[in-house]
Amino acid sequence: MQKILSAPLALSILALILLVTNVSLVVANRSTQRSLAKRQETVMQNQPVLQLGQAMVRMIADAAVKGDTQMRSLLTSEGINLPDQTAKK
Repeated sequence: MQKILSAPLALSILALILLVTNVSLVVANRSTQRSLAKRQETVMQNQPVLQLGQAMVRMIADAAVKGDTQMRSLLTSEGINLPDQTAKK
């Protein structure tokens, strides 16, 4: 009986399959890395905007707590209820 595939031929085919699989995984990995790098760049570019937003929120909260009635009523109209300052006095 004749062997269909010899051992060296079978190993060569297996090596070729592994090589193709490895190359496709490398290509997919690079694509994913580029996508993640773009997302990270967007996050880093938006960092100053986030810091500005946080500073604005702090300023609004400070003004409302210090007794700015217009700011307090604006926050209340948006559904943000602050503790009553007269109760603490």
